[in-house]
Amino acid sequence: MRVEERYLIKLINAVLNNEKCENPPEKFEFKYLVYLSRAHSVDNLVYYAITRNNLNFPKNVFVAIKDGFRDHSIRYASNSAELEYV
Repeated sequence: MRVEERYLIKLINAVLNNEKCENPPEKFEFKYLVYLSRAHSVDNLVYYAITRNNLNFPKNVFVAIKDGFRDHSIRYASNSAELEYV
């Protein structure tokens, strides 16, 4: 298992268990973390982990994660609104 995959699991675990999470290791492929979080639809959890723990992420990576968070929020709101009319 790659270090980015293990770190993603740590981030998700930190959010679900309301725990602290450390910054990513020195040699880390942020682009792969963004890919994984989108592929598994957990970028909203990753966003929460970053913001709650004040983690040091490159700005472009943070923006990509934040965009995924916003997309999930919009999709959730849209689905919730549709369910009200069912």
